[in-house]
Amino acid sequence: MQCCGHAKTGIQPWSRSAQAQGRFVMTWQCHSPVKIDSSLKRSAEVLRAQGVRVFIDSFEQADLWGKNLFEHLHRIYSTEARFCLMLISHHYVEKMWTVHERRAAQERVLNERNQEYLLPVRIDSTPLPGLPSTIAYLNASSGPKAIAQLFVRKLGGILGTLS
Repeated sequence: MQCCGHAKTGIQPWSRSAQAQGRFVMTWQCHSPVKIDSSLKRSAEVLRAQGVRVFIDSFEQADLWGKNLFEHLHRIYSTEARFCLMLISHHYVEKMWTVHERRAAQERVLNERNQEYLLPVRIDSTPLPGLPSTIAYLNASSGPKAIAQLFVRKLGGILGTLS
């Protein structure tokens, strides 16, 4: 499996109704060398320690085993996750599963134009089809801890707008 982010624990962990209860979830999309994969997991662990629900498929292999991943991942990216963090690299652009996940995430962006859903992080300068150049992104060289801290700050701003 590639490292693409989703989280699933308990009943309906990805449901939008979970947002109303203050439980935000985030998906991760990438396909990258082992170095980036371990960096991704470190960022995810920092976020999980902060109480953020994060899905990365390597954390969820038992739950994903036997599922129709085409349908399951499409549902997560197009309707259920609150954020989609894309780690963009030439590896990401080339892989079949990340293309599927990206298209589902872009469907969500099209349907909810006023929401900040895609959170791109550039590993290299590879152009990503369908990602406008006007979308602000982070550079992966910031490091996993800084990326996780910025996400927690972003999440805090959103939580403040819901109260």
